[in-house]
Amino acid sequence: MQKNIFFLYFIISIVFANAQEIWDWNKCIEYALENNIQLKLGSINKQVAEIEVKKNTFNYTPNINAQSNYNFRIGKNYNYFQNEYVNQLVHYQDYNLNIQQNIFDGLLTKNQIQKSKIDLKSLELDNEALKTNLQMQILTAYLNILNAKEQLTQNKTQQQSTLEQKARTEAMIEAGALPESNLIDIQVQLAT
Repeated sequence: MQKNIFFLYFIISIVFANAQEIWDWNKCIEYALENNIQLKLGSINKQVAEIEVKKNTFNYTPNINAQSNYNFRIGKNYNYFQNEYVNQLVHYQDYNLNIQQNIFDGLLTKNQIQKSKIDLKSLELDNEALKTNLQMQILTAYLNILNAKEQLTQNKTQQQSTLEQKARTEAMIEAGALPESNLIDIQVQLAT
């Protein structure tokens, strides 16, 4: 039973190990740029800033409001022509049109537009700096991995060289050409 469980575990491990994809640093950077929460938030903030620029630009346009009211009265109403109250139906309608336009607001609108454009440019630059920093972090991590692999290869080569040197030293000690203290130095080097 235990052999079957171990065999099943071994097969599943091989299947999942083969399913892994190897990414180069370009793929890592692309994935990070697509899925980074700070970049997504920066993109949303940029859209809000673009809307703010448009909103401030529309402050130059006039405000126009129109309104209409219709009223209907039944019963005693005052008749101004006859100067008395009369039972009658009265219909009347009111119209209202209001237009407002700032003539001069102390350059407030112009300065708000400039400020919102500068804020938008600042957000764009912040997003670019964030992208660059993210790319640098990924590249640094990738280079650290490559460096660690290279160090591992060098350590394996050094270990193999030390094992060969140990074998030669043991042979020379058996022949009486070297003292045993040389073997201890090589064993310390091998342990390191």
